Formats: sequence, C-alpha cells, structure tokens
Amino acid sequence: MKTFITLSLFVFIVFQANSQVVDTVCSGDTLALHLAPPSGVLLQWEDSPDSINFTPVPGAVSDTFMLEGAVLTRFYRAMITGPECYPYPTEVKKVVVLPPVQLSVSGLDSSYCISDASAALTASPSGGTFSGAGVTGNTFDPSSAGTGSHPITYTYVDSHGCSNSKTIHVAVMGLPTIANAGPDISAQSLTVSMAANVPVSGTGQWAIISGGGGALDSIHSPVAEFTGMSDSIYVLTWTIANPPCDSSTDTVTVTMPGGPSLPSVTCGSPAYTLYVHPTDNAGPTTWGCIGMVAGASDDNDGQANTDLIVSVCGASTAAGVCESLTAFGHSDWYLPAYNELECLRVNAAAIGGFAAAGYWSSTEGSGIFTANARMRTFPSGMSGFSGKSSSHRIRCVRKD
Repeated sequence: MKTFITLSLFVFIVFQANSQVVDTVCSGDTLALHLAPPSGVLLQWEDSPDSINFTPVPGAVSDTFMLEGAVLTRFYRAMITGPECYPYPTEVKKVVVLPPVQLSVSGLDSSYCISDASAALTASPSGGTFSGAGVTGNTFDPSSAGTGSHPITYTYVDSHGCSNSKTIHVAVMGLPTIANAGPDISAQSLTVSMAANVPVSGTGQWAIISGGGGALDSIHSPVAEFTGMSDSIYVLTWTIANPPCDSSTDTVTVTMPGGPSLPSVTCGSPAYTLYVHPTDNAGPTTWGCIGMVAGASDDNDGQANTDLIVSVCGASTAAGVCESLTAFGHSDWYLPAYNELECLRVNAAAIGGFAAAGYWSSTEGSGIFTANARMRTFPSGMSGFSGKSSSHRIRCVRKD
C-alpha cells in the first residue's frame, strides 16, 4: 500500500518546531512525502523520533521522499535553503504507524484425507475473509480442494483500513491404494517371494501376524522374500497406508513344506502324545528362580509349571529356555513336569539324543523344599530334589 502525504510550504515563513500535522498510516505502508518548493532552492528531508532532534535522511533531497515499509511512528520535515536566505524548516508531519492486527485461525488441521468431511473455520478478530482451494465462506472441503498442499488465507481489514492476513498450509492426502497381498502360497522351499500389489497412493508394509520363526528381508517391498520354518503355517498382512486416511489391509497364508517329524511318545493317563525336541536345548545350567518361590509344583502339567515360572521369575530360567524356543514350526515348547520327564527317560532310546546326565523338570519343590526343583538322571532313573543353583541339562517338549 502507498500513502501520499503532502507538506505545504510558504516561502519566507519560518514554521515553529512544534507546528505539526498528524497522519495515520498502516504498518508496512509505503509513504510518499511530497512538497513543491520554489525554484532555485535546495531541499533536505529530515526525520526525528521526538519532533525535537531531527536528522537528515541520506540522499533524500528531491521533492518527493519515499519511505518504504513504515513500522515506527516518526516526525518528518524538509529543510529549505534559498539563494538569499538561511535554511528554514517546513511544517512537521507526524506519521503515526498503526500496529498490524494480530490474527488467529482455528478449525484447520495440518492434513486431511480427501474423503474427510468439511471443516468449519473460525478466526479472531471475526469479520474477515477466508480464501484458498476448497474454501467456501467459512468452511474448508478437502474433496473440493483436491490432493496436494494448499495455502488457506484469512484476510482482515480493520476500521482504519489496515489489512493483515494469516496463511496456513494444509495437505490433502489421497485414499491409499486398495491392498492386495496376493494369492495364498503353498511353498516348495522355506523361502518364497511375496506377490503383493505396488501402491499407487500410499506406502505398503508387511507384518507377520501368526506363525513362529518367520522373517522378511524387507517389510516395505511388495515382492519381499519371506523365510519360514518347515511344517509351519503363517499369516501375513500387506497394509497400504497414506495418513491421515484409513489404511487398507489384505492377508495371505503361507504354508511351508513339512520337515522331519519330531520324536513323540505316549505319556500319562489318560494317554496323550508328547512331542520331544530331538536334541538337548541347553547343557548343564541352573534351574533359576533362586531365592524365589514360583509355586510350580505340579508333577504332571509342565506347560502350567513353565508359564508360572516365567511369569514369576522371568525368562532367565530353565523354563524360560523352553518358553522362548521356536523350532520345527512351533513356539509352544515347555519344560516337562517331573512325571513327563520320567516318560522321556523310559523312552530315551527311542527318542535319542540324551546324555548320561541329570535333566531338569519344571516341578518345583514345595514345603521345606522350595529352594529345590525335581530332576532325573538318564539313563539310571535316579531322581530327587536338586538345589535351584545346581546345573542339569534341559530337553523341551510340546503337545498338539
């Protein structure tokens, strides 16, 4: 905005320093201070913060003095020097610069999905105008704006005619591509290539939601290599997301080829099948839970014992070795209870891989024996309570 302010000049009349004319302008205006002096005189514009101490403005010696971007209230005059007179000042012009109106805008988020409902916009002070893509009156419609980054501007003009504006940049995101994880896979080897669709809008990501021991070489590649364990079934999801829009997800099932069958024995009454890891899962190690009582005193239910020990004493235990094991496509291994361990000892030759050594059960001592756990020696069958800090071997089992 450009404001022209004219200073009157009467030749041979000297104005008093306190003779002032006041003009009000908006912050940032460009002022043009103008006078028409008689011919043959020299002119020098001066300014002052207090109307008393004036300073020449360098280079301001023409009839019109341009002041770009006024921000402070100041006083202006021109000093006239004629061929036959001393320098004398013109009247003083006080230019009052009004501060910009402070604006605030609410109701706009930084990003929208193109399918989102319209947003109601408010501003303070009210009475201004919103403008920009997708704006109608005081509402912003993401679908009308379209995808991309859009400047939304609020412009306000006050009673003095001073204007100010505030701009907020809003991103509108397109709906993500509908996810397609590809057909279910019956693998011929333990590593397969996935076959999801390539997102046109958004970013894809794989996740394994069931099945133990599987891994992807890249979670963001539609054709990632997936490696699993033999005789295992996995369910994976392919999710395409473009926040803040709702994501799209599809699932695929990967069936791995069978591996060698696990040794198994029939135990208990009523009878059940116990599947045994073909090799020891730890050499001589402590039972753990030292100085604590887990309450895992069941002689027959190793799964319940194992869960209890890990929940009370943590994974750094003999039971934790089996609880954290993923092998042969399964992750439900546990440390056998005392009677289950005896079933393994009786069938040790058929199962194979046992050392001539002591093996831990998951059965904790009770009463005066809580500092101990039960064990059996293979192949002799010698059994008894052993201090939890003693070291014996571990063989994990599972049930279907």
